[in-house]
Amino acid sequence: MAGLIACDPATAIEGFGLTQRGFQQVRTAELPFGEAERVRIVSSDFRRARETASTLAQRLGAPEPELSVLLRERNFAPFEGQTSNHYQTVWAHDAAGTNCPGVETIEEVCLRLDALLVWLRSGGSDVASTILVSHGDVLQILLARELGMSPRLHRGLEPLGNAECRAVGLRFN
Repeated sequence: MAGLIACDPATAIEGFGLTQRGFQQVRTAELPFGEAERVRIVSSDFRRARETASTLAQRLGAPEPELSVLLRERNFAPFEGQTSNHYQTVWAHDAAGTNCPGVETIEEVCLRLDALLVWLRSGGSDVASTILVSHGDVLQILLARELGMSPRLHRGLEPLGNAECRAVGLRFN
């Protein structure tokens, strides 16, 4: 799987899981929020994210992750199954304020993220922290928005590494 774009639910829900190295990265990732009690983990339903979330839940002694289609990988449809060097084409369009033909737009991803934040807010529970497990572009777009940046400039942020955890205070309005 290394270096291939996998965004089609038909293959990514059950295919393209973590490698042994990926599982190890999750088990040893630095956790900026510590070993928090009352953690809620919400994950994309794609296999690699589910495996990441489940491994993290075991590590933290947290309940099994909740799954949400709203956290799925950005749809890079014309590049499905191709090498990840095609991301550069999409990101150039993002930064230029244009849309790459056939690829889920920044605005469409933002609509999913808005729906996710509404759903998380409505969950009003006694959790101390919510951990989101998703995919590079979706998380970078969310981070850009939460930092007050244009989501189209998401690649200007330091890229998230595999199994990297970042503590972010999400705004819910």
